[in-house]
Amino acid sequence: PLAEAMLYAAKELATSKRTRKVLIVITDGDPDNGAAVHYLNDLISKHVDTYAIGIGSQAVKNYFEKWSVINDVKELQGALFQIAGRFLDLH
Repeated sequence: PLAEAMLYAAKELATSKRTRKVLIVITDGDPDNGAAVHYLNDLISKHVDTYAIGIGSQAVKNYFEKWSVINDVKELQGALFQIAGRFLDLH
């Protein structure tokens, strides 16, 4: 379940002393609780840069501001490098 995974990750990031925090969500479909995902995004948006990668699913565009879609897991490395580049350009 995506919301539960995001909650766990947000809790771990909250205890980190690092100033720059990034959460990368990788999913293959719609979350089981979309309202909770929206709530968590709103809750952490001021403190954590969140990116989402959909694998064969466009659902991420409905829940995340910064997202991309890949069609095969073989494309994951390239998508992660793109996210790293975008994150580094912002800071």
